[in-house]
Amino acid sequence: NAPAASLLISQYSSVPKIRQDSEDVLVKVEASTVSYTDCVIRKGVWWGAKEMSMPATPGVDFVGKVCLMGSGVGEKHNLKTDDCVAALICSGGNSRYLKVNANQLVKVPKELAPNTAACIVETYLAAFQSLHLGQLESTRYAKNSLLGKNILVVGGMAMVGQAMIELAFLAGALSVYVSCRSKHNDFVRSLGAIPLPLNIDDWLPIIEGSLDLVVDVNCSDQSSLTSRALNSGGRLVRIQPKSRTIEHESLLSTYDVYESWDHNTNLSKQDLAHLFQMVKMGVIDPPIAELIPLNKVPHVHRLYESKRVQGYFVCEPWLRTKLKAAN
Repeated sequence: NAPAASLLISQYSSVPKIRQDSEDVLVKVEASTVSYTDCVIRKGVWWGAKEMSMPATPGVDFVGKVCLMGSGVGEKHNLKTDDCVAALICSGGNSRYLKVNANQLVKVPKELAPNTAACIVETYLAAFQSLHLGQLESTRYAKNSLLGKNILVVGGMAMVGQAMIELAFLAGALSVYVSCRSKHNDFVRSLGAIPLPLNIDDWLPIIEGSLDLVVDVNCSDQSSLTSRALNSGGRLVRIQPKSRTIEHESLLSTYDVYESWDHNTNLSKQDLAHLFQMVKMGVIDPPIAELIPLNKVPHVHRLYESKRVQGYFVCEPWLRTKLKAAN
């Protein structure tokens, strides 16, 4: 359905209730992204293992303040009222209040602006975990965790691909290649990466057998060809759920940020906390395209479905008028 017809603003006279015997936390939302994933869910083609019931409130992430908690939850999870927290969720972020299980929450450093922190939760977490898939905690957070590696990002013009480029260089990668259309070559070079032709038949002869890591954001059906770019110890990572059938499965690893959050919650929370620290140190600065109120969410859905969008659209649910990004 078209965004304008299927997305409605609902107003309730009271906030969600918290049972004192539950692990739930009531969060007052300060920021959440509007992403292409929201459009996929709205269209009813959600890929995750969990069934997505409709109607659903869009927003796959959020950053907000703790309002209320069940009895003993604060002590058990080291939380207190007014703590700033974040989480990855399948839906519900584009709202003013959320009820979330305490085990899903990650504390956000008080120095971070909520709208900046929200940009990290889905995209940067997916980028970081794809690059470090299989690495132990002792190495994945090191400054040289990808030291000297040669990496290819297939689909690097997507925001998650751009985050991979940024994070790979921060982790010491020697070179990052990106397959893209020729009109994007200058932009790719501005990120420090090396542009390659979009067609695999054109770029494979250039780098065949030389790469340590290939991350396929586009989830292409050419795994056997793509794997030929790897050296003898290289790895191919394809962004898709493990539950999906894969041809040549033995040649690659699959990754999905939502599956990772559900099945490896503690590691995912540690990874997200690490990324927040990188933002705090000024190492990461995600480009915000626009800050929008709730009633502009359908407009952003239309943008995503009509063209490639650069930068992050962040919904600030208490915002009354639309503001342009400050950065």
